[in-house]
Amino acid sequence: MKQGLDSRWMKAAVIGSIWAAIEIIAGSFLHNLRIPFAGTILAGSSVFILTAFMQYWDDRFIIIRAGIICALMKSVSPSAIIMGPMIGILAEAFILESSRLILGKHLIAYIIGGALAVLWTLVQKILNLLILYGFDLIKVAESLYDFLVIKTGIGGLNPWYLIAAVSSIYLLFGAVVAAEGYRQGRKVISTKKKEKDFLIEKNNNKRFFEIRNDQNYSLWLLALITIIVVAVLFLLNQQYYIVSLPLGILFVLFIMLRYKHSVRRLKKPAIWIQFGVITLIAAFLWEWVSTGQYFSVRGLTVGLEMSFRAMIIIFGFAGISSELRNPLIKGLLFNYGFYRLYMSLSISFSALPTVISSLPQFKNMYRQRKYILSEIFGQADILLDYFEKSTQVRDNIFVITGDLHQGKTTFVKQLTKELKNEGYGIKGFFSVGEFKNDKRYRFKLENAETGDTAVLATREKRPGWNAFKSYWFNPETIKKGNKIIEEATEENPDLLIVDEVGPMELQHKGWYESLKIAAEHTEIIQIWVVRKNKLNQVLLTWNLSKNNCFDITKTDINFLKNYLIKKVNH
Repeated sequence: MKQGLDSRWMKAAVIGSIWAAIEIIAGSFLHNLRIPFAGTILAGSSVFILTAFMQYWDDRFIIIRAGIICALMKSVSPSAIIMGPMIGILAEAFILESSRLILGKHLIAYIIGGALAVLWTLVQKILNLLILYGFDLIKVAESLYDFLVIKTGIGGLNPWYLIAAVSSIYLLFGAVVAAEGYRQGRKVISTKKKEKDFLIEKNNNKRFFEIRNDQNYSLWLLALITIIVVAVLFLLNQQYYIVSLPLGILFVLFIMLRYKHSVRRLKKPAIWIQFGVITLIAAFLWEWVSTGQYFSVRGLTVGLEMSFRAMIIIFGFAGISSELRNPLIKGLLFNYGFYRLYMSLSISFSALPTVISSLPQFKNMYRQRKYILSEIFGQADILLDYFEKSTQVRDNIFVITGDLHQGKTTFVKQLTKELKNEGYGIKGFFSVGEFKNDKRYRFKLENAETGDTAVLATREKRPGWNAFKSYWFNPETIKKGNKIIEEATEENPDLLIVDEVGPMELQHKGWYESLKIAAEHTEIIQIWVVRKNKLNQVLLTWNLSKNNCFDITKTDINFLKNYLIKKVNH
């Protein structure tokens, strides 16, 4: 087996999965208790752990890589509101990494980076409000400020002093947690403490690119949602309410019906209370300073417009976030050279449940503070070792590929025949298509060793059979195919033939369960038949090498036979 991922991405996957776990643990604890400034505290926790990791592993750019991984892991959470946290995670990673690159690897650089990273949470809050409600929010804030100054009798207070004071608190907090992360990280490294061992269970395997059966994805819907969001916001800014209001309402209703899973959080009253508060402040204070009136129709209109604008953005992002999980989009990452990112995400998700269960509970973190980093670093080492093993490319599995109806099965049957003539033991099966009126109407499963056949699938509906696409599959034949594969893994033949691996297996059906077992038997040379349009997804799912793929239109059977014989005899 060959190495499939370099060490920097491996370490980034480790940090990213631990970072995501801490985000989940700490975020859940803080938000459930409704602790004020939960986002700031969470940012401080991230700065602490990242600064410590920058002492443990000082590879360049691994923190930015870890930020990308953690942010994308955040994107598949059930929450509809993911863009803000994702941007915050990326910004924290970029600021910390940039500070170290520019200023060097010393305490001052980490303190400055940590201070700016925590300050970003305040900046992002202000930017989010401006994006959601527009620059009219500034006038609302000024009106509220003037109202409070007059009513409290405090005059001449410059609002910039308040902004400077608040910013100083954020900067100080970030500097303190960064310094502590630096100190604790260096301390644990120097003493080489490993207080606790962690077991990474391979059964906790949740693939990032796993296709969800309850979600139908659409590229044109992704484009349409984006266009509608931009259009409604433009019409609102131009005050074309006759068009923007009905279009926006229909859009929100569509998102609620189409993406029920993604908009669950929007059922909570907090966000609607926020809309109401913003609207009331605008209605009662919009013209208060200039006219002395506590209510204005213009203020009410502005408040409603800001709230409606926020709804469009929030619901729009819920739809966009869902569609971005399209396997086709994720597959493009592989096609255009982002396979390292894909693999890093995949292994990070596979380890996340175990990481979460292994880390100390957030409510106990202060009491266990002396041992937290040693535990985390100990887990990081074991995760890194696990990731290195799990991303090794399986070079014992060879893929025969070609287009639909191009003769893949005929090719592999001839190859099998010639290998048998050379005296090699072969187990497995072929999916042989049968035609009627020049149209394929059913498949038979043919045992590669005995020649026995059984009907696998037919276009005709059969009671008790399972529908998949345009065929009905015989569950008993599926069991036979899985049994053939499993028996082969026990008997260790010279070669194992699986024809074919395709859409069903990619959706964890068909031969999927037995292929998981077979893929772990690296001592068995295997031949899998894969349709060309599913090739990349199969390679990604089972960590197969592109170098072991053979297109039937470009491959000589004798060459492949001799090549496989060398592999078997190696």
